[in-house]
Amino acid sequence: MADSRSSTHRSESAETSLDGVVVSRGMATGTAVCFYGQSRQYFRYELGFSNGVAAETRRLEGAAAAAIAVLRDYSAARHGQAAAEIFDAQRMLIEDSDLIARACDTVRQQKMNAEWALKIESDRNIEKICAISDPHLREKALDLRDAVERVQNFLSGTESGTVLAPNSVIVASEIRPSTLISFLQTPPVAIVTEHGGWTSHAFIIAREMQIPAVAGVADVLRRVTDGAILMVDAEAGRVTRKDALPSRSTAGFTPKPLIPRVVTTTPEPADLTTLDGIRISISANAETPERCAQAIKLGADGIGLLRSEYLFDWHSGVPDLETQKSTYGESFGASDGLPCRIRTFDIPADRLIDTVERREKNPALGLHGIRHSLADEHQFRIQLSAIVTAAEDADVEIVFPLVSNVDEVRQAKRILSVACVDAGRPIPRVGALIEVPAAVLAIESLLDELDFVCVGSNDLVQYLVAADRDNELVADTYQTLHPAVIRSLKLIADAAAAAGKTAVVCGEMAGSPFYIPLLLGLDFTSFSMNVYSIESVRELVRSISVDESTVMTRQILEVHTASEAETLLAAFHREHFPPRTSAESARRQ
Repeated sequence: MADSRSSTHRSESAETSLDGVVVSRGMATGTAVCFYGQSRQYFRYELGFSNGVAAETRRLEGAAAAAIAVLRDYSAARHGQAAAEIFDAQRMLIEDSDLIARACDTVRQQKMNAEWALKIESDRNIEKICAISDPHLREKALDLRDAVERVQNFLSGTESGTVLAPNSVIVASEIRPSTLISFLQTPPVAIVTEHGGWTSHAFIIAREMQIPAVAGVADVLRRVTDGAILMVDAEAGRVTRKDALPSRSTAGFTPKPLIPRVVTTTPEPADLTTLDGIRISISANAETPERCAQAIKLGADGIGLLRSEYLFDWHSGVPDLETQKSTYGESFGASDGLPCRIRTFDIPADRLIDTVERREKNPALGLHGIRHSLADEHQFRIQLSAIVTAAEDADVEIVFPLVSNVDEVRQAKRILSVACVDAGRPIPRVGALIEVPAAVLAIESLLDELDFVCVGSNDLVQYLVAADRDNELVADTYQTLHPAVIRSLKLIADAAAAAGKTAVVCGEMAGSPFYIPLLLGLDFTSFSMNVYSIESVRELVRSISVDESTVMTRQILEVHTASEAETLLAAFHREHFPPRTSAESARRQ
């Protein structure tokens, strides 16, 4: 097999370009390190005596406990908020499910080894998840495989960290979150895979670690061999294989490893302005009280989006009033008196799967967001009561997710009003996440009912172009700079300005320096982002003017394709970004 791959390599030209899809922005050059498989070989054997069965179940329980401890450590470490969420979810798949208990029962009943019993039970769980026609649940299946693999590693005694050589580019069919974190001490400069998409958990972590990545490269392990020099352009979605490492002067390519940014705890000055003196507000997205506190220490203007559903463990059901009050109070207190916008429950399909009876054919277009809250008014009122009671003297605002019409806003405000009267609390300011085309087209009517709006850019793009951003078959259709997306953003910004109300951009666009000039040119001045993006966005904002951004944005509004828009935006970066940092560096996030 190795000889065959080598001959293929020699038969191709000295420089070969491979096309894929950008899943983590940036550019880097390095040496290919190929991963030819991540699956292990399993063997079944029978246990010959009763003491052996007891010892085998203890071995399985011990391996599970060790895996849980490692995942808890990963969650607590400063790998970024997305990594913490992913490893928390994996930990709960082992700790809070009956997977290990059922595997132990299988060991006892069939007198088989722990590895095989765990494989049987985990395969059953994965089959159940995959049987539901929801592409978003694919990540839950991958998380379960990843978590179980960690238990299997402890069973076999192979759990250990991995050391990569400097300037390595990982090349694989697919990469798991745990594989990426195992390279923490010697991270790769880039990643190239055949499978995966924008919301694949490994690539979410890659973006937080600022590692450029390109996915969707067909037959990548056949076309690239160990030791090949790869120039990874995770702006254009292109990987170029070269026979020799380019010089350091090669524009746009940085042959040094990118490591997770160490975030300083020194607050920035309160006022952030563009070159022409326009005040820009940068707040942070958060999921825990600790993340709220970290954002404030970094000088954020407040918490722009506190995702309430991530504050709780849903395996035990909906949290009660006292639990919610206590948890919200911690988060509001950690915000240190600065504004905190809390989003009401937007429970993902993979969390609802174990808690609701009804199965939906298309959960992405089904009962979630504000729809789910209004369908269960009792629980919605409990949440709103907990929020307004916990707020006390804090500056708290409430955001309703996935709003599509005025009736939903009016119903939600009515329930909020009742909750406030019952709690003896004033009615807070309310807003809505603009995530669906209907909300964009009804933006003026919605603003009549709201105090502000937040733009959920990730879902807005997905719903506008009708493309799952994690489906590599339609990845080319998921275009953040699609003309429909840009014109929708302009509709929102113009309507908010006319109403004298704030429109806050959230999601990937807000946290990416690459898109900030476009958003400024559209007249957005408030952004909410991952805490790890604040520093780079601040740097860019200080170096450009809104007037110049507006000129460029007018040109973009005239073009007809996403590629034309990207060309104009990239040219703006080359011209205006500070000389000490290339445009490509500004676009890494």
